[in-house]
Amino acid sequence: MYLLFLCPNNPHKGPPEEIDIIQWIFNQYAFENKGYHKIASELNQQQVPTQKGGTWSASTIRAIIINESYIGSKVWNKQDYQTKGEKWRDRSEWIITENAHPALITKELFEQCQAAAKRRNNGGGETHKPFGNKIASPFWLRGIMVCDKCGSRMVGNSASTRSKNGGHRYYTCGGYLRKGKEFCSYVGWKKERVEEVVTNKIRTTLLRLSMDNQLEEEIRMYHNEKNKHVIAQVSSLAAEITFLEKRVDAVVGDMNAGKGKSFHQEMLDEMKTELMEKKAEHAAVSEGLREFDVPEEYIASVKYDIQTLIGLLDAEVQNPQILHQIVSKFVSKVVVQRETKNVYVTVQFTNADEVLYEKNVVAEM
Repeated sequence: MYLLFLCPNNPHKGPPEEIDIIQWIFNQYAFENKGYHKIASELNQQQVPTQKGGTWSASTIRAIIINESYIGSKVWNKQDYQTKGEKWRDRSEWIITENAHPALITKELFEQCQAAAKRRNNGGGETHKPFGNKIASPFWLRGIMVCDKCGSRMVGNSASTRSKNGGHRYYTCGGYLRKGKEFCSYVGWKKERVEEVVTNKIRTTLLRLSMDNQLEEEIRMYHNEKNKHVIAQVSSLAAEITFLEKRVDAVVGDMNAGKGKSFHQEMLDEMKTELMEKKAEHAAVSEGLREFDVPEEYIASVKYDIQTLIGLLDAEVQNPQILHQIVSKFVSKVVVQRETKNVYVTVQFTNADEVLYEKNVVAEM
């Protein structure tokens, strides 16, 4: 079976099999208790392509479920393109023309799907819910934690209170949620446990770095390690230059003392040419090796932020939004390895987009 994704503005146009698929999607969602990614997964298993020949995703299914065009309505004035941020207008401002074209599904089926979407997604199924109503995320590792298999960002996912999991919150692979298990097998880690492990690890790591001059020393060692091949090259060139200079001086001395042979001048010219080339190479390589220098103001600022972060981590009631902002300054990536359940935290310090320090620390779940 092959399917071309129906144009939302003209959903009545298309071969009968395309119409059947749209009706099948709505019925699966309303009556078979299948979610967006489950429906997308089944379409992909049946090798039903989208219009562009790609695979189905949860977001594509959601776009169909909330599209009023499939009940024959035409909607204008949904968005305000003159503003940034809140682009969706209030529903009272929409211009809706009913029966603008033949419907593919009944209004009752459409409304049943909207009610189901609200129950499953805490309102996430509302047709074009305004951005201004967006609830702040409680997942402070969002954007930092990534899947160990496909590299997708892990996203916050809350289980329904009616489910067997009792309303637990999880960090779940975004690739799995969007594209199904064909893209990446399911992985989800309990929010509280992951955040507890990460909290303990970054607290001890950052506290140690903030003691005395430890931060400056760690940055210095990282700088030297990152540039060790350049440092070694500069040192090797300097030794070669010193050796050549001594050889040139020795040959010149012999020639001045009348001990020079006929071939000495030719040898001297070759050594002087090589010496010039080595000095030019040394200068070029040395230019790329900048002298280590971290402003005192930066060190003081980092130590202040570390103390602020530790205070936020230890707070009885945490503020996920502020916590996310400050953690992002020091942690570039968090990965949980599925087989070992080891948690890998990448601690990183940057200044003016330059990485001054980076280290992977490991903890157990």
